Amino acid sequence: MTQMVEWSSSPGFERHPIKIEMNSPVEEEDHENDFYQCDMCPRSFRQSRFLSQHKTHTHTPKERSDADDCHVCDVCEKTFRSRFSLLNHTAIHRGETWCPVCAREFSNRNNLSRHMMIHTGELPFQCRICSRGFRRKPNLRAHMLRHAKVTQ
Repeated sequence: MTQMVEWSSSPGFERHPIKIEMNSPVEEEDHENDFYQCDMCPRSFRQSRFLSQHKTHTHTPKERSDADDCHVCDVCEKTFRSRFSLLNHTAIHRGETWCPVCAREFSNRNNLSRHMMIHTGELPFQCRICSRGFRRKPNLRAHMLRHAKVTQ
């Protein structure tokens, strides 16, 4: 869904209409620390769709028993539908998914990298209007809409 928005401005500044593509619901930064907990294991996820994918790929029994389709972890014997999922999982056993600062465990290295921004203070997404920084792009989008007036 594409919406036309118009930036609000202080006196003496121009208004610039722009288009913002709204592909998924915008997440508010107030919910930045909310997690969806898997009820079958200790994993948690920032978005419900990732939890759903996790349950489907990790906890659902395999539909086929072909050896090529069954990827088993040598350490814990957990099975995965894809080789990629198995490789991502093995990072846990190598200790590559634990935060060295707070010892929190993550389901993969990408989530750990994003988490590390909390400790480093890194805010890679900056608002063009007020220069406020955000760790995640959806939070910047939500913030930008606060500067905007919807003009459908």
